[in-house]
Amino acid sequence: MAARRAEAVLGAALGVPDRFPYAAKRAAREAPPPQRERAAQLAALHARAVALGGLPESLTLCPCAPVHHDAVFHLDRVRPAHGLIRLGPGRTVAGRVEAAAGPDVYLTDSAGRTLLLDSRHLAGWPLAAAPADAATTAEVAAPAREAAEPQVLFGSSAISAPTDA
Repeated sequence: MAARRAEAVLGAALGVPDRFPYAAKRAAREAPPPQRERAAQLAALHARAVALGGLPESLTLCPCAPVHHDAVFHLDRVRPAHGLIRLGPGRTVAGRVEAAAGPDVYLTDSAGRTLLLDSRHLAGWPLAAAPADAATTAEVAAPAREAAEPQVLFGSSAISAPTDA
């Protein structure tokens, strides 16, 4: 509970949203800034948190030490998705798992397409091994793209200083 409270206090004080829409997360994974740039943005945000003052005594500020998980989750393999897999009776989803982040599983199918599987939709569907050369027969819907510029996870808009208006 203390971690959630700390997250809420710092998020409100620094103007960082509590949640990011999946479309924004997916877009950020497709073309993230270099690790050095992301680390610098996190360091700037950390410096602002340290400078806040008046934080609850239950919060202990730790040194800034960003840890990148790109390699662990193979995020370097994420490419813009050809589409989002829609499961259906008697359909096959086949391919090589390239990366996983949250509920999203990125696959490369036998045709070389990058497909996105939202694993939250797997509940209740039977899973079985498919032959190595199996094709994906599940419907592939065009990926949802936000019409307006999405709020980026690691962009300057996420950590910009509040303006006095």
